[in-house]
Amino acid sequence: MKVLRRGTGNRARPGRTIGAKRSRSAALPILVAGLVGTLLTSCSGSGSVASTPTNQGEVTAITAVVTSYFRGGIGSGDWAQASRLSAGPLKTAADWLVRQGISTSEERRGSLAIHSLAVSSVSGSSASVSFDATQTGANYAVTYSGPLSMLKAPDGWKVADYLRNGRDAAAAVFPSAQGQASHSGVTVQVVGAQLEAGHVDVWVQISNGTASTLSWDQPIVIVDASGEQRGRGFLFVSSSDTGEPFVLLPRVSAFGDFLVDSVTLPLTTTGFRLLVGATDRSSRTPIDLNVPVALR
Repeated sequence: MKVLRRGTGNRARPGRTIGAKRSRSAALPILVAGLVGTLLTSCSGSGSVASTPTNQGEVTAITAVVTSYFRGGIGSGDWAQASRLSAGPLKTAADWLVRQGISTSEERRGSLAIHSLAVSSVSGSSASVSFDATQTGANYAVTYSGPLSMLKAPDGWKVADYLRNGRDAAAAVFPSAQGQASHSGVTVQVVGAQLEAGHVDVWVQISNGTASTLSWDQPIVIVDASGEQRGRGFLFVSSSDTGEPFVLLPRVSAFGDFLVDSVTLPLTTTGFRLLVGATDRSSRTPIDLNVPVALR
């Protein structure tokens, strides 16, 4: 697979695709974070780890996984590590990023400070962690809070859920989302979606079955259940070239996501429509697609 971006006005991000006017790292639930500062391991800020009286070893293991998940995975932009240390929908979201080959520059990660991290309870293969953190960048602020849920797998404890900006992080991921639209030899196939506070990601496989190069420069919006067009979108794909708009060569397919800003959909949403479009660079003809997205 070969995908290219063209354009100017962006700073290079190794292994990372950045939109000309929108940093994707400030939007995704597991993409926006960098762990810096002091790790405080109790709600009181005393630096001691709250423990269950019966199994200090499990408490230690859980604390280490949470720390590694945020510091070595989220904070470092190492989505493979984030995937290894997470379970369920959080793992799916990390795997999408691994598939894209996305990495985040130190500048874009911002600064994340953990104010408290304390194991509240351990019961069999599940655990609950009190957690509180804030992450800030040049033009955004994110809060991570608990209760943070953990699940024990055969290879160790995994992060299963927490709150991001007050929204359930796992519930915001829809690994089974479906939908497809084709027009003039171009197909967009939905493979998943994320409904975050302030933005929506629709993960897709795009195929250009034409003999022409396509420039994805048409407006990208969401049509909600009431028929209202909402947000402003950008297409992100796996590429080390960081120009805008995204360009797809003839007879080529690409995995990526349409990120639509300035829209918050409730987690009870069952579906919506995604309006996207490209321009045939040979004929200058627009190719518009109306993509149904079924979340459940």
